[in-house]
Amino acid sequence: MQGQVAATGGDDNMVNLWRMREKETKNIMSLSGHQSAVESIVFDPAERKVVAGSQAGSIKVFDLEAGKVSRTLKGHMASTTTVDYHLYGDYVASGSRDTIVKVWDLRTKSCMQTFKGHSSEVTAVSFTPDGRWLTSGDQDGVIKIWDLTAGRLLHEFPDHGGAITSLEFNPEEFILVSSSADRTVRFWDVQEFALIGVTPVDNATTTSMCHTVAEPYSGKYLFCCSQESIRVWSYETAIECHDSVVMPRQKELGI
Repeated sequence: MQGQVAATGGDDNMVNLWRMREKETKNIMSLSGHQSAVESIVFDPAERKVVAGSQAGSIKVFDLEAGKVSRTLKGHMASTTTVDYHLYGDYVASGSRDTIVKVWDLRTKSCMQTFKGHSSEVTAVSFTPDGRWLTSGDQDGVIKIWDLTAGRLLHEFPDHGGAITSLEFNPEEFILVSSSADRTVRFWDVQEFALIGVTPVDNATTTSMCHTVAEPYSGKYLFCCSQESIRVWSYETAIECHDSVVMPRQKELGI
């Protein structure tokens, strides 16, 4: 989700954009192009493109102004389960059920780097805030950190006891937050390669996370979302600062 617009994908092979307002959610664009279910999706930082990965493994880049596919990237041999967009260039990272992590150059429509090392499905990828490294998490609960310049593995964290469901960097600091099917959220100092905090999440597995980005609150609060609730955490107090909001059960589309 970016600003007041959310992008979703589902079994109908479509990418849909929604205008999110207090009393109304409105579909403002439907994008076709994939021939199989959409399994992962991300906006570019300027909100001019949407990148979507499919069950067939292909990745499509949609130009939102033109309302159509501008790039198709092929290379994964199984579903593309996760994608992330680089903050400072036209680069996209992808992870797949084929256990491979790839980095793509959208200008040349080519794969720049292929990282092998995971022994199970890659479930999450996230660039570091400075864009020099890439993190990836898998079904076994392992997180790996890759050096994009050297093209090699820097470090791995095997601490989680379940599949990694989301990876999110604090926009103001070099802190990685990971959520897992083991029902914990963990905080990592990536520069020191150290675990600095563990927060149990008792009610349900966290499926997605995001930070506040608007000043003066940038990076101060973390939102952890599950199928049942949304929790808000403060970095300054290191405690939950808002009671969880219980969400009504409904069929999840994937955002």
